[in-house]
Amino acid sequence: MTKTSSVFLLGRRVKASYGNHLFEGVVVGETKNTVIISTDHGEKVIPKIQSVFWVGNGKEVKIEGFRLFGRPFERLLKGVRP
Repeated sequence: MTKTSSVFLLGRRVKASYGNHLFEGVVVGETKNTVIISTDHGEKVIPKIQSVFWVGNGKEVKIEGFRLFGRPFERLLKGVRP
């Protein structure tokens, strides 16, 4: 099982569900509160807290956005939130 704290999204192909929308593309940036995905229709800024992400090639892993809250290096330092 992959710990959420060890997930590094930058450069990975992801699917993201936000509201009634589904976005698919490559993560080109990440802030404390958002993930920036490059799609066929331009870059989309997706809030982490209200989204669900699927990461992986072949076998996809579902990650609730609130578990990705914080900057990548902060997640590594703090570990997984209960």
